[in-house]
Parts: sequence; C-alpha cells; structure tokens
Amino acid sequence: MKAKRKTRDILLKLDCDTLFDVGNNETIEVFISYSKIEDVNRFFFNYGFIPTSNYPEKLFEIPFWGFAEGYVANYDDIKPDGKLTGFNVATLNVMKLFQPTHLQFVVDYDDTGKIDKVNLNLLDNYSFLTLIDKIDVSHMTDNFEPNDIIELVMQESSEIDINKAIYKLLQLIDGYFCKQLCPKLIAFKKEATEKYGKVKSNATSSGLLNYVDFQLELIHKFLESVKESVFESPNKDKGEYEEVFSVIVSPDCCDEEWLNYRF
Repeated sequence: MKAKRKTRDILLKLDCDTLFDVGNNETIEVFISYSKIEDVNRFFFNYGFIPTSNYPEKLFEIPFWGFAEGYVANYDDIKPDGKLTGFNVATLNVMKLFQPTHLQFVVDYDDTGKIDKVNLNLLDNYSFLTLIDKIDVSHMTDNFEPNDIIELVMQESSEIDINKAIYKLLQLIDGYFCKQLCPKLIAFKKEATEKYGKVKSNATSSGLLNYVDFQLELIHKFLESVKESVFESPNKDKGEYEEVFSVIVSPDCCDEEWLNYRF
C-alpha cells in the first residue's frame, strides 16, 4: 500500500457564487494575510499597493524627529544667529536616547471601509521626554546610559510635566503635518496625476497615488481628533493636559508586537 503523499500545501477556496453577483464584471480584490497586523508601509514597499481590507489593526509610520525641515510651529522658530532651535535640540536628544525617530499610528476602520479613528502609539517611545522644560537631557548623556536617563526623567517629572510634554509633541506634529508634510504630499500628488493620470492601466502610479491619498486621509483624521479632543477641549484651561490621552493608544490596548514594525 502506497503512503499518502504530503505536500504541506494550503488550498484556499473562494466561493464566488456566494460572494459576488453572477455576471458582475467588476474587479474584485482578494487579500490573503498571515498576520493580524497590517503594516501599510512595508506592504506598499513590497507589493506596490495598499489592500482595501478593513483590518482591525493597520499600522503606519511617518518620519518625524530629524526629518522636519528648519522649524516646526509652536516651538522656537529659526533663530537668526544660527543656533539650534528648541525643536532641533529635542531632536538631538531623541537620538542620544536611542528613541524612535518615526511616529507610529494605529488606524481603525469602520464597516464601510473608511478610516474611523487614528491614534498615536507611544508604547516604549519616550521621545516626548526631551520636551520637558525643567530637565535638560543633553547634559545627562555624558554620564548616564540612555535607559537610566529615561528612568530618571520619569521619576523626576510630575504627571502634569509628562502630560504637558505630550501636549507639546502634539503641537509639533500639528505644525509639521500642516506646514510641511501635507503641502509636499499634495504637490507630489498633483505632479504625479498630471504625469501619469492618463495612464489608468499603470498599476505602479495608481498604487503610488493611493499611498499618498492614504497618508493625507490619515493625517486629516488624526489632526481633526487632536483639534477637537485636545486643542479645543473644554478641560484644556485646567492646566493638567489630561486630554492628550484621547488621541494616544491606551497601554492596555497596545500590542507589543507593534514594536517589531517600527523603523
């Protein structure tokens, strides 16, 4: 008796009659994933498009520390004497502490496939500590290891100090997105549309424009939440800055696997 041959292949069956109307010639996208987490950046860089799946967890990273050009609104505009601005000093300290230079966002979708909510993930990201006014991190890096500095700053800072630093971070993000990143994305989209718009069959250009649209929609949704929940919060005048956590992923909801997707 011959032994059964094992190929270890996985066979996936798509029931078209159940999912689609018979005779419908509309193009259908079938997305097969092997992870519960969808990293939009890596998926686009590897495959050239963004899947339209309404995944419960989509991650997207945007370069920030060290990438903002010249200045960011609300934090010491460029000084005429050429000295480092407050933002550039903070950027230098972020790098000395080996903290992420990118911002990681967690994107939630609604049932219709539209972005419903965008929150900032600060799990194991202490870059905001460089924005605490009363502590000068730059003088500590010569005598302490980065992790020791982070622990010391957290111990020496009050809850309000930390909340205020995150508030300032949100101000910087708002300034960077509005004054630098979005105008560049819009200008790029216009140029790309003029150059490739007539070639509808060009999958590369179509995927690239979708990638730009995704970023613009994500940024708009996040800044809308920041404005409504933080900058225009009725509790803002209390000076405790607790409203910042309305746009930050709660530690209880964070997945440590997200850290593996950081640049």
